[in-house]
Amino acid sequence: MIALVIVQKRWETSVTNCRTFQGADISSDHSLVLCNIKLKLKRLQHKPQHSQRYDMSQLKDQTTRQLYQGRIELNSKKLHSTCNLDEHAAQIEKAVKEALQAIVTLKKTPKTPWISDQTLDLADKKRKAKQIKHLSVDNIKEYKNLCNKVKHSARQDKEKWIQD
Repeated sequence: MIALVIVQKRWETSVTNCRTFQGADISSDHSLVLCNIKLKLKRLQHKPQHSQRYDMSQLKDQTTRQLYQGRIELNSKKLHSTCNLDEHAAQIEKAVKEALQAIVTLKKTPKTPWISDQTLDLADKKRKAKQIKHLSVDNIKEYKNLCNKVKHSARQDKEKWIQD
């Protein structure tokens, strides 16, 4: 008697070789069956990581530029002299990034060109109100009011943009 290897239709292409061993000495009336199956593992999907974009136009301001230069000088004094150029370059990059994070803010790029700064400010207030809306009933009312204001302001901005 021959034993069977049952594989779902989906995995049929994964079976590379299947054969029986008739002469194997086992105390059974069955024949041994050997099946080679090629495993196909799921690939990991990596989300693309967007680099943080800093608002470099802030460095045009003299005081901000001086603060930035001072921070870089302070961070560069902390650098350890190493023989390896790669490590030294990594330390310099880390020093510059730390200075940027401390002095310069991230760049806000609106996804839609018609939204005004006033609407973006309202949206920021709405985000902050959303975080505290569960504390009281007044906060819930304020959050709903801000939602309506943001929608109304965005509609007005879009109409203005279309007319221009």
